[in-house]
Amino acid sequence: MAEGNHPYNVPVRLSKTNVLTSEFDNMWDNFGKEMKAMQEEMNRFQEAMFSRAFTSPHGFTTPLIQDAGNGRQELKLRFDVSQYTPEEIEVRTENNHLLVHAKHEENDGTKRVYREYNQQFMLPQGISPDSVQSNLSADGVLTVQAPIPQLPDAQKHLAIRR
Repeated sequence: MAEGNHPYNVPVRLSKTNVLTSEFDNMWDNFGKEMKAMQEEMNRFQEAMFSRAFTSPHGFTTPLIQDAGNGRQELKLRFDVSQYTPEEIEVRTENNHLLVHAKHEENDGTKRVYREYNQQFMLPQGISPDSVQSNLSADGVLTVQAPIPQLPDAQKHLAIRR
């Protein structure tokens, strides 16, 4: 053996810390922070998109906003909840958000089935929670709609004083 390459036993010390747990905890914390930042960014984008829809003189085209007739518009959202019964579906508004939640549990002794569905959608500014309506079709498509309030005309003619 060449000089300096002698085998040497490195002592192994036992530690009470768990490296995998601490690394996993760090990864989970970072993941949580990144997901929160992403959700905040999506909320800002959604707010900007809807504010343009209501303030643009030419309107903003999106399949979520449809003509309701008489010059009015409505928000129309669709959710596929075909794997759930009407009793398993909950639709509610909370803090200017629409929340759709469905949960199915089945346990026949030999097998257990568990499904859960969650969707959250920020409502455009000015939509009253009392105006939100939902309808479940026979094929399991949940349609949630609400009228979009008309904003006052951005143009104003001023009288010229003399």
